[in-house]
Parts: sequence; C-alpha cells; structure tokens
Amino acid sequence: MLSIKSPIVAAVLFAVCFLTTATVSADPITAGSLTFVPSSGTGFTLSGPGLAVNGTTAQLNSSVSLLSNGLIGPGGNGSTGGSVDSQDSELFLTMPITAGGVSYNPGAYLLGLRFSSSSFMAPVQLASGFVVIAPFTVTSGLIEGYPNSLGDVPIFSVPLTGQGTTILTFMLQGDVYRLQGQTFVFGTSVQGTTVQSIPEPTSMFLLLTSFAGLARFRRKRS
Repeated sequence: MLSIKSPIVAAVLFAVCFLTTATVSADPITAGSLTFVPSSGTGFTLSGPGLAVNGTTAQLNSSVSLLSNGLIGPGGNGSTGGSVDSQDSELFLTMPITAGGVSYNPGAYLLGLRFSSSSFMAPVQLASGFVVIAPFTVTSGLIEGYPNSLGDVPIFSVPLTGQGTTILTFMLQGDVYRLQGQTFVFGTSVQGTTVQSIPEPTSMFLLLTSFAGLARFRRKRS
C-alpha cells in the first residue's frame, strides 16, 4: 500500500511540496489536534486560514507510525515524533475538504503529515507511568484530492505546515512502560521537553492525605 512512509511516496511528497510552493501557497494548520489512543479512533478537526479538514484517527495499534509506539524500559530513551497518513489507514477524512480556501468533495484523498522529534528519557524509578510534553513542527505535509482514485490527476494539491505541542502518556505494564496515548495539539508550542512521573496509587493516596492534613492544620491555626 502506498504511504507517506515509503521511500517512493516520500520522495514524491518532497517533490510536490518543493514544486508546488512556487505556485501554491502552503496552508498552515493553526488549530485542532490529532489524538491516538488504544481504545478507539478519535474525531478531529484541523483548521487554518484556508483549511478545514475533519475526520477520525485510527486506533493506536502496532502499525501506527509514532516513534514511541511500543515499549520502553525505565531509564530508556524515546522520541516524540513520527508520521501519519491516510494511505496507511491512520487518518480517515470526511467530506467536504477545504484546502487553499476552496471546498472540495473528491472521490479519493491523501493526507500525510510528518512531525519533528524530540528525545526524552523515561524515569529511572518505577512509577505508575509518565507524561512527556514537547514541541513539534510539521516537517512535511500534503493534502490532495482526486476525481476517483489515487493515481488520477489531482483536483488539488496543497502543502501543509504547522507547529504545536505533543503530549505522550505512558503507563507501566509489568516492569516496562507502554505508550497509551499521543496527542498533537496545533497552535502554541512549548519550550523544551519535560517528563513528569505519574505517582503510584499508594504514593498518590499518601500525597493527597498529606495535603488534606495540611489543609486541616491551617484551618485550625486560623
């Protein structure tokens, strides 16, 4: 199956983006988000000054091409980026599609996005899980529509740009962590990458109990 991740299609995507930017302005994605979780697909809307795309993401499974999709051990290194595209059944669009400020109802479509990556290290001390927050940019992006099927002369072909913040959630399974969800939020980017442990249930209970005791102590003193 053709996909943005195959060498041939990746080269075509680069060539299309390079050649069309001289005559077709890129559509920036300025709002919206893409979320991948194991339980089910998630609806999304991506929008910008000339862009409106609606659809559903795929369920997070082993074939979704996010770099941290899998297992990571305590103290292990991971990466936040990856790529998703409609031809690998990672994104499903609904009609109409607005690109370049024009609304279309194509018979077939291609949407591909490749995200920049930041590195991180999983907590060395075992915890219930951890959350990674990092910036991203769309290093290559394309949306195309075709009259009937892929391979037809495109009705439209518009490069896509964007930036924002990605959030990854890992949960402990045995003695390793597994990615349980990743969201790409378009718009504002954070500065740098942060990793925050999720306390064990017992630790969380003790922490909440100490907060409640402190609150009672303060009320008594006042």
